[in-house]
Amino acid sequence: MKPRSLIRALLFTLVLSIVAAVAAGVAIAAGNDFMVGRLRVDLSEVYGAGDYRVLLLANDKPSSGSPDFTSSWLSLDLAQYNGQPFSAEFSQVGLLARDDGIHWFVYAEPGVTCIRGEQYWGTCNGRSCGCLGAVGDIVSQGAWHRVELVTYGQGYWIARVYSGSDVGWDVAKIWSTSTRIYDAQVTMEEAYTTAQDPYLTGRFYHWHPEYMVAGSGFRDWPESEGGHQNQIYATDLNGQNTFCPDHYGVDPNWSSDERAWYAGTGGQVCSWLLFPSTHIYLPTVLRNYP
Repeated sequence: MKPRSLIRALLFTLVLSIVAAVAAGVAIAAGNDFMVGRLRVDLSEVYGAGDYRVLLLANDKPSSGSPDFTSSWLSLDLAQYNGQPFSAEFSQVGLLARDDGIHWFVYAEPGVTCIRGEQYWGTCNGRSCGCLGAVGDIVSQGAWHRVELVTYGQGYWIARVYSGSDVGWDVAKIWSTSTRIYDAQVTMEEAYTTAQDPYLTGRFYHWHPEYMVAGSGFRDWPESEGGHQNQIYATDLNGQNTFCPDHYGVDPNWSSDERAWYAGTGGQVCSWLLFPSTHIYLPTVLRNYP
């Protein structure tokens, strides 16, 4: 399966980066590798929830290569793609690892207003495309951090990042009036500017994607069933896999929990059905997790 909305959104990002790179100080990406975790959004209680979150942990950083990076993120499409640039309103918040340390980041096609951090990734719809937090701001290596995208129907979305002690900080406003989603992902990425893929170190853990149910709080993402699946797979911007499992992959059922997984350097699995309705409990992989 090709991640059409992911590829589309990031191709648009590359075009914008070429236009705005000098002014924004942003490197132009030459390539990307993804371990995509695509989540089902067919149920009204999911696509209309308006509040989504996941726990992420960055357990390493590249030893060189900045501004190239590895990252892990929660993303939503806030609109239906209609063939026009930015029409999907692809929006993401997550953790970004460079050789200087761990950052939080936000990128959103509708454009953002940064509440914290610096403006980054050029201009989208007349506003900054994203925000980048400084090393040591809210997030750190080796700690669990919750990231959240939420709207209260007030005409924009909020990107929120939580400290290791679970204190939440609003870091950006995303200027979309949408109150529903059309795609959701929890994805690991490598982005590089060199001619050859350097396969930068990236080691990320993902724990229990959730959505809000009014009156009862957050709930684990629905199980896979029938044609509606939660699926992990490996791809680059061309919809190909030349890197898994030799360089990146997934170790599912991390800590014997089928709703937790490792993605990045040293992962062994290239595709996996997340949250199956028929449960097969596998033991934790017998290896030293990085």
